[in-house]
Amino acid sequence: MDQLPEVSPGVVETIMALMISAWIFLLLMPTDHNKDQ
Repeated sequence: MDQLPEVSPGVVETIMALMISAWIFLLLMPTDHNKDQ
């Protein structure tokens, strides 16, 4: 479990950026669906 596959720092930063973007997207989307009600 302690052995992690070799991952370049750039990949980690990209994944973090994608996760943050996904969170913002998910947080903003519900406002659109509520307008239908």
